[in-house]
Amino acid sequence: MQHDPSLAARGSAPAALTPRFRRLAGFAEAEATWRALEAKGGLVSPGQSFDVCRLWCETLGVPKGEIVLLLAEAGDQPLALLPLRRIRVRGTHVLGWMLGNHVGANAPLLDPCRFGVLSSEARADLWAGLARLSGADLLFLRDMPIEMPDRLVLEAELGSTVPSDTLYRAHFSSFAEADAVQRNKSRRKHDRQQGDKLAALGSVNFETIANGDPEFPHALETLFRQRAERFAQMGICDPFAEPGIRAAYAALAAPGSGVDVRMALLRLDGEIVAARYCIHSGAVWYCLISSMSTEPRLQPGSPGKQCLLNVMQRLFEQGEAVLDMGSGLNDEKRHWCNEQIQLVHRYLPVTARGRLLAAGHRQVSALRRLAKDNDTVRSFVYRARAALARLRGRS
Repeated sequence: MQHDPSLAARGSAPAALTPRFRRLAGFAEAEATWRALEAKGGLVSPGQSFDVCRLWCETLGVPKGEIVLLLAEAGDQPLALLPLRRIRVRGTHVLGWMLGNHVGANAPLLDPCRFGVLSSEARADLWAGLARLSGADLLFLRDMPIEMPDRLVLEAELGSTVPSDTLYRAHFSSFAEADAVQRNKSRRKHDRQQGDKLAALGSVNFETIANGDPEFPHALETLFRQRAERFAQMGICDPFAEPGIRAAYAALAAPGSGVDVRMALLRLDGEIVAARYCIHSGAVWYCLISSMSTEPRLQPGSPGKQCLLNVMQRLFEQGEAVLDMGSGLNDEKRHWCNEQIQLVHRYLPVTARGRLLAAGHRQVSALRRLAKDNDTVRSFVYRARAALARLRGRS
C-alpha cells in the first residue's frame, strides 16, 4: 500500500530541510509540541496521550533517566514524537513504548501532512538517526499498526518487522447498524437466552461511571480481583499485580487527571459481576481491561458478554463511533468487531547485542502468533499453564 499523494497538497512540506531527531528534557519541555501533534494527527492509542504517559510515569515513579522523549523536526517544524522508556533486558539496553502491552496498539505521534511528504530515503535517514541517538542496543517498537492515520504507511525504512497481532474495533454509526451487520437471528436469540438466565438469578442493572465517581475505587478493585482470579485459572502471570500498576490505572481515573476514563459495570443484585475499564478520546472508547465474575453459577448467563452488549447499545446510541477492543481474538471480538488492523513488532537494532536480542524475540513472537491463531495450540498452552499453576500451588 502506498502513501496518499494528496497529502502533499494539504500540508506544508519540509522536503527541502533535512529532518533530525533530538531528545527532549522531559514532559514539561515536550507538552506544547506533544499536544499540538495530538490535535493534528489524532490518537491511534491511549499510549500516545500526553496526560496518560505523564501520569503513568509519575505514578510508577519511573526514573527521569528512563524517560526518553524523542522529537523529529525539519527546521522548526515538528514531524513526529516518540514517548519511550529505557529498560534492561538480560543486560541489554532496550528502548520501547512507555505503556508497552497495557494498550492494544502503540505508535509514534505524527503530523501526517508534514511527515507524509518525506521521501522514503529521508524517512530511512531519519529512523537511522533515531537509532544512533537512542543510546540503546535495541529499539523495540511493539504492536504498531501497519497503517497510520491518513493512510500513512510506515514501510521497511522503520526497522525490520514481524506480525504480532490484530487490533479489533467495532465502528458503526448506530447500534441498529451494528446489530444488523454483526448479529443474525440465531445470535440475537442466544444473547437473549443468556440475558434471561442471568436475570433469573436476580436483579440485573447496567451503568457507566466516570472520573471522580465515589464508586470508582470499589469498581476498580473488583475488576482487578476478577482478572486475577481468571489469570490464576489460566495459569498466566497477572500483569496488573506488578508494583504500581493498579495505582497508575487509579490515577488516570482521578478527578482532574486530564484523562476521560469510563467504567462500564454490570450488577446482579447490586454486586458487580462484569466490568470494563475504558479511556474515551474523541469518538473512540478504548477498552483496556475487561473482567467478569468466575462464580460457576453465573457462567450460563455470561455476564461478560451481557456487559459488552449493554456497552455497544449505550455507546452507539450516544453517538460514539468506535469501540476499540484491543488486540487478541476472542468470541466477543469475533461477534462485534467489523474492523481488523494488522499489528507488527518493529526492531531497530543498534549493536550486536541488540541484533541478538531482536533475533531471539522474533522467534518467540512467531511461536506466540502460532498459539494465538491456532485454537488447538492455544487450548493446549492454556491447559499446560493451568496444570503447572496447580502443581505450583501444591508445592
